[in-house]
Amino acid sequence: MIELFRKIMCMLFNHKYVMDIYYDANVQKIKCSRCGKKFGINHSVMAIVDWDADLERDMKIIYPNLKEKQHEKTN
Repeated sequence: MIELFRKIMCMLFNHKYVMDIYYDANVQKIKCSRCGKKFGINHSVMAIVDWDADLERDMKIIYPNLKEKQHEKTN
């Protein structure tokens, strides 16, 4: 019931985006702190797309050293 309410809130008032994974300055994985839905964002083309298995696979190919990049960003 609460999950349904959160989804309705997002449909009415948009998602509340928070950073999930930092790939680089242009590309991040974000999620909605309200409903939990995940998205990919690309700042250079100003696009937000649903995060799916294909996008996950592509990110692993394009950014094979992700853990190193995340570590560099947090230090």
